[in-house]
Amino acid sequence: MELAKRCRFTKVHVFPYSKRQGTPAAERADQVEPEVRSARAKHLREVADALRAQQQSDRAGSTELALVEEAGQAMTESYFEVPAPQRRASGSWFPSRSSLCATCAPVHVREATTNGRAILAGMTDSTHITLTAPPSVNMALVVGAGDCLLHIIEEAFDARITVRGDSVVLEGDSVEVQSLMALFSELFKFVEGGGTPRSGVYPALA
Repeated sequence: MELAKRCRFTKVHVFPYSKRQGTPAAERADQVEPEVRSARAKHLREVADALRAQQQSDRAGSTELALVEEAGQAMTESYFEVPAPQRRASGSWFPSRSSLCATCAPVHVREATTNGRAILAGMTDSTHITLTAPPSVNMALVVGAGDCLLHIIEEAFDARITVRGDSVVLEGDSVEVQSLMALFSELFKFVEGGGTPRSGVYPALA
């Protein structure tokens, strides 16, 4: 119990010991009575619930990424289940699917419950992120001649995109920003590897 408290475990699986024939442990004479095992397991689960509730409370007001595992449900970085939207971003590069399954988006933890089993959170309405291109990336290739490629991306997304030197500032719907982060990261790698993005050639800009 004290070890769990010192380590501040956020998730504990409790499996009481049970005899298995043919094992050395089953032959021991100092077996723990079933009632004692059950009581210890109950106590440890209570400690685990209290620790999880405390961490939830500590995270209220914070923002972290959540993976949408199925329609309407996501799992945060700290392994708490949160509700997820069931729509997809308007950007044409965003995966064409009816839900956001297998994608990540920031969530803002509004408040924590007290039973250690659920947490209330919501996808952030607006996210502001700055990406910095590696020194070896020519930003002129990323945005295209006369910013032609940048305009294609801007038309496909509602989020605001601002390019300043080697920085790309993204602001808007959290899901769109997440998708744009992935898009620009791919473009950086493509250019860094010697490629030249062009509409109709690079898949994301087709």
